[in-house]
Amino acid sequence: MASACDAVLGDLVVDTEVVESLLATGHFQQTTSNVDEDEHSIEMHLPYITRAMETDPSSDPADAHNPGTFGEGFSVVCIMVGQVNDQQQALYGSILAPYLEDPENFFVVSSDFCHWGSRFRCTPFDQKTYGKRLQIWEYISAMDHEGMDIIEAQDARGFNAYLQRTKNTICGRYPIAVLLQTLAAAGDDYEVKFESYAQSSQVTKKTDSSVSYASAVVTSRIARGASS
Repeated sequence: MASACDAVLGDLVVDTEVVESLLATGHFQQTTSNVDEDEHSIEMHLPYITRAMETDPSSDPADAHNPGTFGEGFSVVCIMVGQVNDQQQALYGSILAPYLEDPENFFVVSSDFCHWGSRFRCTPFDQKTYGKRLQIWEYISAMDHEGMDIIEAQDARGFNAYLQRTKNTICGRYPIAVLLQTLAAAGDDYEVKFESYAQSSQVTKKTDSSVSYASAVVTSRIARGASS
């Protein structure tokens, strides 16, 4: 078991105690070196997490003379979510819920949204699906926002039904589904709110392609009360 992750800006300590607890449930397994080297999603996240958790940084992010301290005061647990069915999603939600309820923990869940284009084998387009004539990029946005609304409603079953119906190529569908089940299993009252949405390009013809991106924040009742 690795005791640290190389995050470019510095090594991040792995919380081996939590990792061992998860492995002890019998529902997690450690990845092989080959799988770890081929999988890039966590590798891409760690530098951003490191930067966000930087201690005593300069007020000017461009100030190289006062970069702050990286990788201190916190530890990480990296989880890759594979193709899990509805029952498994609920199972993992129940396992992870106690960790979510602990205010000392911070969850980062990653996913792109629609990958549209022939190279992604995904070119749905029906101008009338959302009640008016739309350009392709507008259709993609409407389809994505339908899914975002379901996620904000914390409707795990509805999210899976939406994916089945629309065939939207949300690459992190399983991590999102596990998050929704984790929220359902947790005892606190949580709010999910999307803060931004963007597309890599605005598709206007069938030969175009784009990837959608969205970011959301999950806050607990306790956190909302503290900020009010």
